[in-house]
Amino acid sequence: MAFIIRSTLEFFCERKDADSIDKHLPEAMQLARLLETFGAKLEAEQDDELRPDIEFVIHQLLLIAKISDFPDEMGRREMLTLMRKMILVPEIPENNIEAIADIIRKLSINEQDFVRIMVEVVSDVRELAPAVTSTSSEDIRLEALLVSIKSLIIIKYILQRCFDPLSEGSSIYGLLTECVVPAVQSSETVLQEYGIECLALCCLLDKSLAVDNVVLFAQAVKQGSGDLRAKGLAALLDIAFMYGLTDLAVALGEPADFVRLLNAELESNDERTQAMAGEGIAKLLYAHRIPEPAGMLEELLVLYYHPATSSNDALRQCLTYFFPAFSYMSPENQAVMQEVTVPAVCRLTGVLKQQSTESGATHGQAAQQMAT
Repeated sequence: MAFIIRSTLEFFCERKDADSIDKHLPEAMQLARLLETFGAKLEAEQDDELRPDIEFVIHQLLLIAKISDFPDEMGRREMLTLMRKMILVPEIPENNIEAIADIIRKLSINEQDFVRIMVEVVSDVRELAPAVTSTSSEDIRLEALLVSIKSLIIIKYILQRCFDPLSEGSSIYGLLTECVVPAVQSSETVLQEYGIECLALCCLLDKSLAVDNVVLFAQAVKQGSGDLRAKGLAALLDIAFMYGLTDLAVALGEPADFVRLLNAELESNDERTQAMAGEGIAKLLYAHRIPEPAGMLEELLVLYYHPATSSNDALRQCLTYFFPAFSYMSPENQAVMQEVTVPAVCRLTGVLKQQSTESGATHGQAAQQMAT
């Protein structure tokens, strides 16, 4: 029933049917009571097989609350108090934390009020951590790790909803120094991953911070593995898209060094990393963030037709859309495509000739598609 109500309300929202929304949307106080009821039910439930059903209902109710406008001041206060209480539940799922952050943002007067409330929440999470009864050092370490992870998850959702420039006097700057930087410097890989992600979001609010941390993100890409490497690459691509390569590359030496770093990720054996790098570079090219685009464009062309990427659907789907969109965007872009087409075909000829009897494009088909 909760799922049906949520889906119906979202349908009305998509159609911008305000009358139907007002007619079927529960009142804030009623919604708050429902959330409290199911929250208590979840806390009392001992059967692990039933807990996911209750958690699902709670998530649907939170999504319904996101749609609400909270015109009633009493309902607004009641919901805000409840959200702050719910986010402190130790085992709360991450998707519920995200929904609660959206609700608190809607309940807040402005961005500064939202940040103030959420910083207090982070402080409460760190202070109200459950006491560890065991004297085992491993149990103590694990409990501290879980508290730090939850704090960083909340900080991530704060930063994703902030747009004001970061300043040393802001509350977010305090979170950066107290939580994010220690996480990046931690020996725990999982904390490093969350720390890199939060630091990248901070960099999107402060250009000087981005310039100062380019080398750190580059080290995560070069020396990291798995999710840490992926988050470092995502950070580099995001800040490059925001600020361009020219200023950021100074920390690495020159723009060519930044480009070489991205090119190296295009040759990664990991398909997810390769697709992320390809999509990020395509966005940078489309936004004219790369000073000399010919080299990167040629690399993407070769990658698109190379047999080694035949199974990387995410990469090829992105590039299938990118090349026509980039080319038809302006005459200058078409001129760059003309410049790189012949070198790309020459590089592909030897490789594609060997694959001519197998599935995939031949060098002749590749040349014809590029010309088109």
